[in-house]
Amino acid sequence: DSKEAIWEAHQRQQAKKMTTTRLLCSIIHGNLGHVTKWLHESGREHINPLLTASYVWNHTKVKHSPLSWAAEYGQLAIVEKLLKAKADPCPTGKEAKEGGVPLLLAATTKKEEAHLDTVMALLKAGADPNYKTKFRLTIVQHAKAVGHTKLAEIMGRHATFRDQEQEKPASMPHENFKRELGLRFLYYQII
Repeated sequence: DSKEAIWEAHQRQQAKKMTTTRLLCSIIHGNLGHVTKWLHESGREHINPLLTASYVWNHTKVKHSPLSWAAEYGQLAIVEKLLKAKADPCPTGKEAKEGGVPLLLAATTKKEEAHLDTVMALLKAGADPNYKTKFRLTIVQHAKAVGHTKLAEIMGRHATFRDQEQEKPASMPHENFKRELGLRFLYYQII
């Protein structure tokens, strides 16, 4: 009886591991259908789990949330889907300490142009470009350091714009429209 219970527990653990691996692969390769299915089945309860990827070449393991993985690979449709499902664009705790901040990952990858829309989606969702990493640099400074000056400028302007908006109370519904219009203006002005 105990052997059967151990075997069933092992099977459940293996199934969970396979689901996690499949989810991670789906995010990286942009399989929106599988991510949507995951959200409907169990994801909403666990929208910010840490998914582990092992890198054989340097023997390290990296843990990020689904949103962070999608941001790093520039999967805009998946980023938007996860944000709509209430994924946290500003993680704290273990993920943030390990560098798994979605905006940081989107802003410092190798392909700047492919991630511009992802960065804008994260900024719109409330990601903080002035977040300081464990290296005591803001995400804006990290983007500049890797040569993404356009992204750094967009994020810097967004941070300034956001700080100004937070100082004055939004008393009318049209204030949100003005804020959205201001973000779009910044986006198209840089491009």
